[in-house]
Amino acid sequence: TYEAADVVDNVTFGYAIDIDFSANTARLATDTTAYDITAGGVTPVTGVTIAQTTYGITITSTVSANVKYTLTGTLSGTLTVSSGSAYQLYLNGVTINGTAGPALDLESTPKVFIVAADGTTNTLTDASTRSIKTDVAKKGALAGNGPLVFSGDGTLLVTGSYKHAIYSADYIRVRGGTLNVAVSAKDGIRAINGFIFDDGDLTITATGTTTDEESKGIKVDGAESTSAPGK
Repeated sequence: TYEAADVVDNVTFGYAIDIDFSANTARLATDTTAYDITAGGVTPVTGVTIAQTTYGITITSTVSANVKYTLTGTLSGTLTVSSGSAYQLYLNGVTINGTAGPALDLESTPKVFIVAADGTTNTLTDASTRSIKTDVAKKGALAGNGPLVFSGDGTLLVTGSYKHAIYSADYIRVRGGTLNVAVSAKDGIRAINGFIFDDGDLTITATGTTTDEESKGIKVDGAESTSAPGK
């Protein structure tokens, strides 16, 4: 079912912030100066703080506007995001290797648009153990409490070795691009409320063999329905 709100081009983003993990910097896209990301945090725009943490980098947003975060470079750790509004993670040649948890720990319930930039390959890998103890962080390599909508003309590789590769406590939608998922523990894609595939290339390699917990390709916990999530 077509849902206009799931098309990233229909969404207005009030701010655009560039984060370079290799340089450890963040800046408002309209600024020429990039600021170092420290434990004390950098604030590219009032209401958005980006800070180093024990396990990686955390973005905290309290602004009412939607924010687009362009991610580049390599991060050894977890990117954690808490936001009061919907936001976009624009993956522009980024590698995130979770060293104590997931690659992406998306703690908020608003929708997240995950867009792979044209011509790029982006890699997300989690740790096989968990030091990060939040409920969603324990669910997968890319784990979120809200809807996850994938699109873009690039490639995203997600590898999960702790539990699921991609997990949403709401629904997951794939609107385009190339999404390659590998999991050696539980499910390749796991959602609570629904899974929708519109377009793109999706490959899932699920090799977990633990009895009664073996890997499935795609699993939705909710009841069968012909309606789109939220309808």
